Amino acid sequence: MFVGCGSAVKLTHVESGGKHYLNSAGMSLGSGSGQQIVTAIPDRTKNSAMWIIKEATDEKVCLSGTQVKCGSKIRLTHRDTGRNLHSHSIRSPLS
Repeated sequence: MFVGCGSAVKLTHVESGGKHYLNSAGMSLGSGSGQQIVTAIPDRTKNSAMWIIKEATDEKVCLSGTQVKCGSKIRLTHRDTGRNLHSHSIRSPLS
């Protein structure tokens, strides 16, 4: 079995023993960038923990169902909000 472009996945937190899942309820930060709030939750049944695999910025278009090879650059897009997961140097106010 492989993960492909267009697949919907849930990401687990390794240090919790896989008991927490990357989640977004679609809420945004009230100040600054207004970015979507992303947290870890223990409820694996929540649809708000689903992320879609897409090609990374500046990468060739990844057709749905195409196998994602180890080491590939990808983009994770939140299924419900359509916003992309990313990191930056600004510390989360929830940390």
